[in-house]
Amino acid sequence: MNAADSPAPERMHVGTMWNGAVVTVTRAEVESTARDAAQAGMSLEAACPYPFFSEAGRAFKKAFAEACAKARRARASKESL
Repeated sequence: MNAADSPAPERMHVGTMWNGAVVTVTRAEVESTARDAAQAGMSLEAACPYPFFSEAGRAFKKAFAEACAKARRARASKESL
């Protein structure tokens, strides 16, 4: 499969600028940023670069919560050893 045949990455709506330009970001970028922030121990409010009400903001919150839960489970399993 060449680049022309591969599907475009899923893009998520971030917002619309004053001039009508639509701002989007890939789902992979949103999820990667959320995982990195959770691993760094940041708070959701400090970590999320997207408006919370936007599609990207909602996806960030979900990915961040999942990454935090995974990190808590990993810490708990290490502590029980």
